Amino acid sequence: MTFLVPTTSCKASFIEKKSKFIGIIYPLNNKDELTALLKEAQKLYPDASHYCYAYKIGNVSSPSHAGMNDDGEPKGTAGKPIFNLINHNNVSNILIIVVRYYGGVKLGAGGLTRAYSKAASLVFKSITTETYFMSFKATITIDYKSEKKLIMWINKSKVIIVNKFYDKAITYELSIPQTLESEWNKIFESVSIVSNTLKR
Repeated sequence: MTFLVPTTSCKASFIEKKSKFIGIIYPLNNKDELTALLKEAQKLYPDASHYCYAYKIGNVSSPSHAGMNDDGEPKGTAGKPIFNLINHNNVSNILIIVVRYYGGVKLGAGGLTRAYSKAASLVFKSITTETYFMSFKATITIDYKSEKKLIMWINKSKVIIVNKFYDKAITYELSIPQTLESEWNKIFESVSIVSNTLKR
């Protein structure tokens, strides 16, 4: 199985009954990036009325993380239509934020749903993607001095960090594209491994 992932961020906007809607797409490779990207959108568009969003990380059929947020809009009118667009387009590792500047005219539940769906659809038309191949799960425990090398490989290889835990050693749960299995085996040569497991 393959799915699409965004390679760059992009934006699109339109006005509906004096309210301005701005759709933004960000690549999202792990949940740790979510808060920073939301803050970036808030900084780009200060004083907006709402910052609604949806995201998905990992396998499209069984994501490691997924969610949505209406940010004060009536329940189900903002985050859900954005999330539906993600689900219907075989895409993951993606965050879509729709920023709204309220224009003084109420749109109603149906109007809001259509507006947020339109904003997400417009920005999705501008997206640049690449194909992501099916992955396998791996858990690796390393010593602290090896973390930098592992992170460099993860970032270069577009491996997804599912979870990480810090104790006497560091444990990473990773989702690795099957095409990188040989590279995964080579990483053992450059880091000090306490333990590792693979799960297909």
